[in-house]
Amino acid sequence: MMAEKTFKKIGSTGEATSILGLNDKILNFNLAGNLYWEAVDRILELEEQVKEYEQSFDLQYDASMRGIKMWQEATGRDMVWPDKADLVVWLIEKLEKKERTLQLVDQISKRIEVKLENLIRTYKLLTSIQQEEIAGE
Repeated sequence: MMAEKTFKKIGSTGEATSILGLNDKILNFNLAGNLYWEAVDRILELEEQVKEYEQSFDLQYDASMRGIKMWQEATGRDMVWPDKADLVVWLIEKLEKKERTLQLVDQISKRIEVKLENLIRTYKLLTSIQQEEIAGE
């Protein structure tokens, strides 16, 4: 009913076409609005990704800097940064050396433990023999 009144007031096809053109503009505006909000959502997603990438980068950077500092202190070359691959190889070798050292320490610790148990048994045996001798006197 409202549309009929509008067309009666307009009175000419040209005016109706201009209203239809206006409708197209409104439609385009709505589409543009939707595209805008889709773009905003995508930007927010990308910002989250950037935060994740930055956190990952920061972790890797901090780890690299710790490794470089260890390498510099160990080699005495404070002004030199090793190649990343060389640093990784050096760190792996250092880790393997520490693991071998820990294995040796563990083996030695077990040997000491066995010897200590033997000493304790010997001490108890000698103590009991001594007590028997004292009791027998």
